[in-house]
Amino acid sequence: MSLLSNLITTSALAAAFVAAPALARNVVADAAQITDVLNKAGATAKLESTKSGKMVIVSNTSVPFAIILAGCDDNDANCKSVQFYASFANKKRPSLDDINSWSRDHRWGRFYIDNDGDATMEFDVDLEQGGMSEELFIDNVAYWQASSKAFGESLGSK
Repeated sequence: MSLLSNLITTSALAAAFVAAPALARNVVADAAQITDVLNKAGATAKLESTKSGKMVIVSNTSVPFAIILAGCDDNDANCKSVQFYASFANKKRPSLDDINSWSRDHRWGRFYIDNDGDATMEFDVDLEQGGMSEELFIDNVAYWQASSKAFGESLGSK
């Protein structure tokens, strides 16, 4: 092999190692992994099992929320996505016009009035096909937190 070939091969390998962090593992729709990632990032997250499956409860934020696994097989495994979920107890329950106005003017999240008349916010994250980096997952959590805090404040949440 020529010196030029060795140099090109060595440079390509070095670039591959620099471009991809060693042993980086993408976040997938796995409750235990998500709990670990959130706790490592400074959240207080705990794994809970319910009749409808596993979920992650995050409690040390301005708006406590759940992360619910979705698109799972019959054994609650091989999940495809997660849904961030919060329900708001309000001093004044919002009208449908209030919810529609907020939804029209804000991009992140889905907002509605639940069967009990409480404002609810959801945010879906697709983690199929290998998931996403921890950094991008935490970035999605940051968007969720900013949006849910603003939504709650607009409703006058307790």
